[in-house]
Parts: sequence; structure tokens; C-alpha cells
Amino acid sequence: MAATIKRTLSIQVEVDDMLHAHVHRTPGASLSSVVNEALFDYLEAQAMRYYGEWLAAAPPEERAVREALEADNARLDAELAEELAAERASE
Repeated sequence: MAATIKRTLSIQVEVDDMLHAHVHRTPGASLSSVVNEALFDYLEAQAMRYYGEWLAAAPPEERAVREALEADNARLDAELAEELAAERASE
């Protein structure tokens, strides 16, 4: 059963070999965790690509709102980084 599931995830022998080699040289890694991480990375990249396409086709008002939100998030990230740095410095 496990071999059947594995073959469904990876049809190419070269991919199986790469996955197994990574698992054997990475302490604590399992085939499942490596496949899950790769799948997550792939899906995240696809989502970001589609989001970029959607945003490029969005009306100017939508892009302006999105840019304002991104600027606000960047400001909040900078404030948080400053707070964390100050906290670490006081330890």
C-alpha cells in the first residue's frame, strides 16, 4: 500500500531517488515530511504566482488599496522588529 501511495506522489524514479537521498542525509527527516514540505512550497509558489496575475489585472483602486495594506504591514513588521531588538538588548 505505501509503495502505491509513493508511486502516486512520484512517478519518476529520479525523483524518488532524490527524495530518499535527502531523507538519508537529513537527521530527523522522513519521506512524508520531505514530500509535504515540497508540496507546500510548490503550492505556495503557485498561489503567489496566481495572486500576482490577479493583482496585475485588478483595477487601479484595488491595487492602491493593496499597496496601502502592504505599506502598513511593512510598518508594523518594522515596529515589531525594533521591539524584539530592544527586548533582546535588555536581556
